[in-house]
Amino acid sequence: MAPYSSLPKGSVRLLRLLPHPDKNSHIQCRLTTFSMFDSGSTHPYESLSYMWGSDDNKQPIYVDSDELYVTVNLHAALSHLRHCFLERILWVDAICINQDDKDEKGRQIYRVIVWLGEAADGSDQALENIRAAADEEPANSLADKTNRKDILTLLERGWFERIWVLQEVAAARNILIKCSPTEIDGYAFCSGLSALNLSYETHPHLLGLIPPIVYLIRGAVFRPRYEGDKTSLQDRFSLGIRPLGQLVDMYHTHKATVPLDKVYALLGMTNDNPHAAGLEMFISTWDGVEAAVIEARCCILGEVSSVGEDATRHNRPNGDPTRHDRRHVSAKAVNEGDVVCLLQGASAPTIVRLCDGFSTIIMIAVPLTDDVRKRSASVTAFLIGLLVVWDWDESRRKFQDGEDYEKLISSRKVPKSTRLWNFGVLLNKIERYENAAKNVQKAVEIYSSREILGSREADEEVLRIMDDLLLDDRSVNIEAEYKEHSQAPLSWAAAGGHEAVVRLLLEKGASIDLKDEHCGWTPLSWAAAGGHEAVVRLLLEKGVSVDLRDMDGQTPLSLAAAMVYKAVVRLLKS
Repeated sequence: MAPYSSLPKGSVRLLRLLPHPDKNSHIQCRLTTFSMFDSGSTHPYESLSYMWGSDDNKQPIYVDSDELYVTVNLHAALSHLRHCFLERILWVDAICINQDDKDEKGRQIYRVIVWLGEAADGSDQALENIRAAADEEPANSLADKTNRKDILTLLERGWFERIWVLQEVAAARNILIKCSPTEIDGYAFCSGLSALNLSYETHPHLLGLIPPIVYLIRGAVFRPRYEGDKTSLQDRFSLGIRPLGQLVDMYHTHKATVPLDKVYALLGMTNDNPHAAGLEMFISTWDGVEAAVIEARCCILGEVSSVGEDATRHNRPNGDPTRHDRRHVSAKAVNEGDVVCLLQGASAPTIVRLCDGFSTIIMIAVPLTDDVRKRSASVTAFLIGLLVVWDWDESRRKFQDGEDYEKLISSRKVPKSTRLWNFGVLLNKIERYENAAKNVQKAVEIYSSREILGSREADEEVLRIMDDLLLDDRSVNIEAEYKEHSQAPLSWAAAGGHEAVVRLLLEKGASIDLKDEHCGWTPLSWAAAGGHEAVVRLLLEKGVSVDLRDMDGQTPLSLAAAMVYKAVVRLLKS
């Protein structure tokens, strides 16, 4: 194996690929250590990005006179890169990094050579066709169909699937795509693919792989040289591409031998603050399963009302969090009706899809436009409990809408009554009142069997409301014991805008005009002060008194007017 001495911080090992006129001769190399702080100029070396491939039938190369066995794919790449007369300076992870030292990382890459492998299945012509498309050269329509098939076959090569190659191309300022003797500039490669406007209907798995990686390759030419100081390099190196959540959205369909590498491989690309507070959530995962069940508190920001096809061709997301561009680079497609929420402790909103009593994560981190930042910054409370499945396994993509997840969810041991109650509150928030009422009612029915709710799943107020909703005798005044609490149950539900719970309480005979002792507010006062139009309308339909005053002499109308809830004001005046 290669002789590795200790690598000083701020340095990299470089491989000197020695020339030889005989292409069949043994590959001879030298390792040298290079300090990244010696010069402020661009460093004249190239990084080799390739798929490691199988460990079977490894081939020998010679590094500083020591024999080192490398994979067949790497051996082939070095053979093609070796010049007859000139030395070539490379950075190759399998050789330049001591694989037994987990702390060693590359710092700055000038040029990356993407090695796709030996020529096969029309790969040479496929690259030439991509180059021609970039140059806007016309193509024969009959041949074009065959050419596109060859291009799609090329894009199915293993390099495009691997997660660890991403950081290599993300760090580069110049990229060369190479397949056997044929090569093409990275920017031309991306431009050609864009001009061809390939359809992935026959290769749907490529849709989650190719656009995100093209995003990295295309950006190399615009990437500034890293200007950090020694301290920042030693403490934490990152390319600052995007927040980790967005990177996970874009690249979690790429493959890794170890599932956790799907996160670790992206850490060097994130622009997140490493000292920022983490998400306040409880997560269950399983060995060998690329899925997690997450419990968290959240605030609902809205629904996705429309999905654009071309508003953000180059990954510039729309400013409205209730709209989403389908062409934004993400592994899962966002649909109309998906819910935009902010998880407690998260730096960006999340898009989830509602299933049966739980949700699935479609996009963990919505891009932070100005409008999204404003809406997120205005959130002051996280009142809704959210149970979501985050599934990275492409083989279960058909279950994205919630099928076959019950086994995963049951592993969290969240009582079903809690799950249905929280889901009902969520549905109520997005004004799907009929389904909200059904979920709350189911939660109460299950709770009637005295299923135990853990302290994390429901607060005392929720437990009390559920107890009240269990009363069968409608003549019983369910506010009789409310003096022990800060609010009557109906006032609590009205204040939170829980239309489904309000409806159920009214059906149980709750008094619609009962005043809270500490402030004199009625349920209508709470609903009006909170701007909950649906609850106000429901109470008015039940004949609530609109002129009752609180201890300060305020009516529900004056409370709504003070908060400038125009729709509520119109209702109360009518």
